[in-house]
Amino acid sequence: MLKKTTLIKYMNTLEQHAKNQKFAEMYTDLENIYNTYFGKNEYTEIKSKISEAQNAVDDAEKNLKAVKAKWKLTMEEEDRELAKIDPSDPSYESALNKYKLQQLEGENAIREATDAVDRAKKQVSSVSPKYTEISDAAIAYFNYLAANPSGSNVTLYKNYYTAILDSSVVDESAYKAKNKAVEKAKKTVEETTKEQAKLVAKAQTAVNDITAEKKKEEKKAKDLLAKKAKVVDELLDKVYEDKDGIRAARESLEAKEDGVDTAKRAVEDAEDKLSDFQKSNLIKNENKGINAKIAELDMEQLEEDMERKAEILEKLNQVIKVDGEVSADIDGMVTALDIEPKTTISGSEKVAITPSNSVFTGSFEKDYMEYVQEGDKISCQLTGYKKPVEGEVIDIAYNSEGDCYYVTAKLPDGEFAPGITGQFTIVKSSEKYDNCIPLTALRNDNSGDYVLVMRETSTILGKEFKAYRVNVIVDKKDFQTAVINDVLGYDEEVIIGSNRNVMEGDRVRKGTYE
Repeated sequence: MLKKTTLIKYMNTLEQHAKNQKFAEMYTDLENIYNTYFGKNEYTEIKSKISEAQNAVDDAEKNLKAVKAKWKLTMEEEDRELAKIDPSDPSYESALNKYKLQQLEGENAIREATDAVDRAKKQVSSVSPKYTEISDAAIAYFNYLAANPSGSNVTLYKNYYTAILDSSVVDESAYKAKNKAVEKAKKTVEETTKEQAKLVAKAQTAVNDITAEKKKEEKKAKDLLAKKAKVVDELLDKVYEDKDGIRAARESLEAKEDGVDTAKRAVEDAEDKLSDFQKSNLIKNENKGINAKIAELDMEQLEEDMERKAEILEKLNQVIKVDGEVSADIDGMVTALDIEPKTTISGSEKVAITPSNSVFTGSFEKDYMEYVQEGDKISCQLTGYKKPVEGEVIDIAYNSEGDCYYVTAKLPDGEFAPGITGQFTIVKSSEKYDNCIPLTALRNDNSGDYVLVMRETSTILGKEFKAYRVNVIVDKKDFQTAVINDVLGYDEEVIIGSNRNVMEGDRVRKGTYE
């Protein structure tokens, strides 16, 4: 009873200190609660074990950071090596497989280091489950009171009192005994599951036996059906033996039908002759008009042929004037020739010419149209070329199907293989802005755009950093940076990335985001 009275005294004192934001006194109150609940010796031992476990967490996190940094550098080097190989080169597939294996090895190493951090954190909680329960409930409650001195939270209040007072009735050994009971129950479930698995396996064996027996029955049924089919075939053969007699009767009937058809055709021929005689005069008159129309069309066709031949003759005369030499309309290099020397051409031969002034065509999203203009300098990294090729933008066209823009750039004189692929970059200087942030720092919700900044606060555990929201107005942005209004202080630290989802009011730590 004295223990419970003492705990209530320290708990009430902690509440008052939390509402008045007296963090040092709150820390002392919490230490008194731990000493009263566990006893000084046991609490000293718990703190020592927790400190060791926390050191293991710190070491695991440092190792995780080192592993990530190592594999980041490794994969950057692999990216550079892979980029040196042309995808059409036979060695590219082997290099790509090596790249994927390295990537998989890195992911496994990072996963193992992450698992080590998780295991270390679980070890901290397992030192004393009751210490963890009291600590979590007390810290959550006095953090709430420190931020809301006149407010109330029934859930946090209940958790706080339940963790300390209800658990004070049952000592730590009893609490651990409950955990052992739970573990025993888990083992019982596992054993039951194993027994169930045996029963399932036995049932599966029985199902397999039944299935095999069913297949045997199906085979017997198929064999019986085959025998019946054979009997039916034999009966049909007997029927077909009488087919000659049936055929003779059918031929006799067909002969009689042919006689009737012959008589019908004789009557129809007589009617057709009479009709032809009556129509002959009309057909003759119509034929005269048709023949006149045909003559008129033949004359038009003849005139068209003469005009076409005159055009061909004019082209031949032009070739004769230049001694038979034919020149292309553009300067370039012949890349395909479908003509053999000293042969007569038919007119179907083809010649392909690659212009000496090569161009590069690429595409970009329509949001960046304002940053691209004709006359801009462009840098093209062509596949297989170590150094980029500099060119000039000569045309920009919208593509409605892809909802993007095509840019065409003139390349300098040189021999470039037709159809070669690559990437292009356009670098332009913009205006100078005082307030720029990375796009990764910009956030948005129903209230508009905002950023989260780190600000130092004092708590019972010492000084900590928390995330605070600052609303901003975006003036301009591109695919990397946003220009915002002047609302941030010179020394404000903006959160540009994190290894977990960060919300307003969350506790945060400084570090390098990877």
